[in-house]
Amino acid sequence: MPTMGSYRKLYPRFKFLVHVNGIPSAAFQKCTGLKVTFGEMKYFEGGAAVPYKEPGLMEFEDCTLERGVSQDQGFYNWVLDVVDVMKKLPGGTGKVSPDFFRDAVVEQLDRDDKPAIHWQLFWSFPKEWTPGEWDNTSNDPTIETLVIAYHHHRRVTL
Repeated sequence: MPTMGSYRKLYPRFKFLVHVNGIPSAAFQKCTGLKVTFGEMKYFEGGAAVPYKEPGLMEFEDCTLERGVSQDQGFYNWVLDVVDVMKKLPGGTGKVSPDFFRDAVVEQLDRDDKPAIHWQLFWSFPKEWTPGEWDNTSNDPTIETLVIAYHHHRRVTL
């Protein structure tokens, strides 16, 4: 007798929010890059023909956010915070100030627009910001792109 699969709640990919501490508006059309990659260590022990494999260093990929350009300057000001911090350093010592680090949350919504899953991004900072492209032959809105680097992420199911 065949076994029936159990019901799994699936979430639509267009229902999500992004929150960044200290920035009031974070409406985005696209969010990509929540990915972790593990390195692999191989070693042969005592003449074994098959290597032992273990996880090695892990790396979290940068998160890329895209949205239409508006009057809101929250993310641009965040980029300027990083630049200003570098100016304030005494003697160019290269110390990183915690002033511009922000925790971010990517929030998956269910069909009723209620939060279902939170992806918490810890110690985020802007790595790249693009104000958009301008093209007189296009009817598309201008899209700004923000790439944020972060230390690690955590998934929290609500």
